[in-house]
Amino acid sequence: MTRANAQKDSRRRAGKRGTAKRANCRASDTVREWRRKYDDGSYPRDFWPWIAENRHVFDAFVRLARLSRRRGTSRWSADGLCHVLRWRTEVSEKYRSRARHFKIDNCATAGLARLAMCVSPSLRGFFEIRDPPQRGALDEHEHRHHA
Repeated sequence: MTRANAQKDSRRRAGKRGTAKRANCRASDTVREWRRKYDDGSYPRDFWPWIAENRHVFDAFVRLARLSRRRGTSRWSADGLCHVLRWRTEVSEKYRSRARHFKIDNCATAGLARLAMCVSPSLRGFFEIRDPPQRGALDEHEHRHHA
């Protein structure tokens, strides 16, 4: 490789890294805005930091839910949808080579469903939502059982 080509290649790679950093920054801003608008205390305690680090999981969750809705499914389990995402990235040859690994915390499942229905009007009512105990009540319950 000539020196000029090497420099050009280096600039191209640096540009891609810069683009990725800008995309991550925009994604973080979006998650902060969602939290400001939608966090009513019903999301699991560690959900917002998790979603900020795993925005790609949320995006895939919403894409799959919308696809299912378009194909005629009126309601579906958020847990079932997460299992499909895990299967696609761990087992399916079709998706494994190009997909990022999806590490989906089971505690995030309810938050994914809640946020998806807030952010995407076409998904309203798609997931059944139960009233969770308030965060303070959960902390007190955990403290009593671990003391």
